[in-house]
Amino acid sequence: MADHDDDGPDYIVEQNKIITELSKMLGKPDDDLHHSPVPLFMGGPPDVFVFSSSDNGGVFYVTAGLTSEGTGQEPNDLGQYEIAIATRKSADWVADLASKLGLYSLQAVLSHGETLELGDALPSGSTISAFLLLDYNGEEHFQIDGRECHILLAVGLTKRELDAYRKGDREKLIVGLDDGTIAPFTDLKRKSVV
Repeated sequence: MADHDDDGPDYIVEQNKIITELSKMLGKPDDDLHHSPVPLFMGGPPDVFVFSSSDNGGVFYVTAGLTSEGTGQEPNDLGQYEIAIATRKSADWVADLASKLGLYSLQAVLSHGETLELGDALPSGSTISAFLLLDYNGEEHFQIDGRECHILLAVGLTKRELDAYRKGDREKLIVGLDDGTIAPFTDLKRKSVV
């Protein structure tokens, strides 16, 4: 983390720049902001904005602040990134998990194509056990003060899908997830595509 003495207002300016760029990709954010009680620049998790007017339908929960200068986030091969999780409808668990993943991204570089096991981070009864991280919208990235940035979308995987992905059946899994019925959404209770 960079040293911030009284940079709260600068953080708000940076966050507004990020929201402006995210809005170009996801539509206008809802009024439903999940605000961290401890600001990111003071070591807290990132705020999470909700976008329910996306062309994809559903609801996108997206961090806003990770791509701010001075957060300490190391860029991946595509640049700095915000974390997103999409669901078909509003869900209480999503914003908190997106914020935790965002905070984790300040400790470890997360990249397109990686998986993250979730343990007990999801509500009980979920068939999802991991996330597959994907570059959202491929070539549609954004810039903040000259820095290349993008959205890293976390898509839920079942245990069987995670195993198949790790065994090398990546193409088959991606095709199954991207058939128009699953990705970009994380459905807590769904059947495996492999």
